[in-house]
Amino acid sequence: MKTIKKFCLIFGSHSGRYENKIKKSGLIPTFLDDIPCFYQSNLVLICKKLYRQDLTPSCFFNKDLDEKWYPLKDYHCMYVSEIEHVYTKEQKRALITFVLIKTF
Repeated sequence: MKTIKKFCLIFGSHSGRYENKIKKSGLIPTFLDDIPCFYQSNLVLICKKLYRQDLTPSCFFNKDLDEKWYPLKDYHCMYVSEIEHVYTKEQKRALITFVLIKTF
């Protein structure tokens, strides 16, 4: 849990524009199905995007959430996706090992 908090603090409070958040976190990037993920992850979901929509202030049922989380009105985008593949830590490591062996 301590490690997860560390990653959340780095990724949730630093801009990738001014520093390399991945390098700072110590995570090791890799690929599954040509999709980037992290070697340390316990679970990887490979998804296909189906729908995208910008969040808008008028759609908040609780207006306090808009003021609390978006004081600068810098709204996120919401995605709906279909899960195509699920990799557990063991499956992912076996696949990554295979890809590395195949590459060399």
